[in-house]
Amino acid sequence: ESLSTRWLSVTDKHWRRFRAGETSLQGQRRDRIAELFDQKISDSRADDLFNEYFDHHERNWRLVDGAVEFLAATSNLPKVIVTNSEVNQASRKSAALNLSGHFLEIVTPEVAGAPKPKPEIFKHAIGLLGLSATDCLMIGDSHEYDIQPAQALGMATFHVSRIEGRGLREAARAA
Repeated sequence: ESLSTRWLSVTDKHWRRFRAGETSLQGQRRDRIAELFDQKISDSRADDLFNEYFDHHERNWRLVDGAVEFLAATSNLPKVIVTNSEVNQASRKSAALNLSGHFLEIVTPEVAGAPKPKPEIFKHAIGLLGLSATDCLMIGDSHEYDIQPAQALGMATFHVSRIEGRGLREAARAA
């Protein structure tokens, strides 16, 4: 459990550096591994270790509680995925979870030119939908990176939280 707690802390620290433009995606991955093990690790070894972790991570991708019901209840509405993942990773995840047919696009920092929580990534997604911000709903699991920036643009929001027991089942009922 202490390793898991440390991993979450290290991930948060270096992910914030990446979002602030202080390091690359690959750089933050390498830094996470080095800090987790508290030692200097070559880039190739850090890449190998991170890839081993990521292979396990991908095998454990799961839909959020209520996702199937939500997608069924909103099948008539256009939707896009807004994520700070890489395009390839987000596409693999979408395909692995059978989400591809439910979304028009996947918007990433590579596509929009800015990561969450910057407004540009949300504006890009809104533009793809051809709607105004006030006609959009942002569903996310982070107040800082999803909910607050969407609200600042005038979007309605729904916070998904496993801790608070707020899954997409509640959003499906509201839809």
